[in-house]
Amino acid sequence: MQASELVDHFFRTEYGRAVSYLTSKYGSTHLELAEDCVQDALIKAMQTWPYAQIPDNPTGWILRVSRNKMIDQLRRLQKTSNQELPEDSESMDENFSLEAINDDVIRMMFACCHPSLSEEYQIILTLKILGGLSIREISSALLKKDETVAKAYTRAKKKFKKEEIKLVLPPAHELENRLEIVLKIIYLLFNEGYKAAEGTDLIRTDLCEDAIRLNHVLLESEICHTPAASGLMALMLFHASRFEARLDADGHAVSLQDQDRSKWDLELIQRGLAYLEEASQDPDHLRNEYLIQAAISAVHCQAPRYDD
Repeated sequence: MQASELVDHFFRTEYGRAVSYLTSKYGSTHLELAEDCVQDALIKAMQTWPYAQIPDNPTGWILRVSRNKMIDQLRRLQKTSNQELPEDSESMDENFSLEAINDDVIRMMFACCHPSLSEEYQIILTLKILGGLSIREISSALLKKDETVAKAYTRAKKKFKKEEIKLVLPPAHELENRLEIVLKIIYLLFNEGYKAAEGTDLIRTDLCEDAIRLNHVLLESEICHTPAASGLMALMLFHASRFEARLDADGHAVSLQDQDRSKWDLELIQRGLAYLEEASQDPDHLRNEYLIQAAISAVHCQAPRYDD
């Protein structure tokens, strides 16, 4: 992968991780500052990586540069407003465990979906911070004007800061409801990639891959590994298996009945079937809307011909 392509990739995949990491370490009141520091680190990568050797650990590089920037900014705040630096801010672990960072991402998902925030704010925060969507892409997903979403995002961040929302897992009695909105937003992200509103591509596989990645992070957590999460994963994998057949040589959309089924990704279909089987073990599976949609999609994925 070329340096420029790698930086573009990191703008999508690492932004949410880095912002989650910094917000987890330095507090939700510094969410906006965390965003600014991560953006600065990514811009620095764009300016330097194409002309120098790409770091062996690009994720660690982004986290380290954004963290150092964050500490500098917090020190300036401390001098001008007598604010105390958050504890352990100068002795962070340099190894940046992927498992620990994924835990930060999960906590950020639930923080963005905190009940003190309106559902609109929950969706916009999650899509912007963790999904990396532009304001225009979010506007398309929510069928709203760009200006309306931009203002809502600003208000959502102010509310997030005012409420001092902590990046912690919700208590057991809140988990199911909070996870429901998290999964809904992940599927919104996938759908925006499945039928892109921005750019020249009808399919944005990067957005779909991000949605699958975020759902996979949830499934790696025992507390979030639910039948609904498994059902959603199955549904997204079935849809993703047909990507290669959805466009013709000229880039035009091909309907399901006209697709070349030999181009479907059998490995993704098999993975989807495994998640579908897992979700089906739930005694209450008929209430799982993702499982029902996935079951319908599985029938199509396994049929040799459209007529079947």
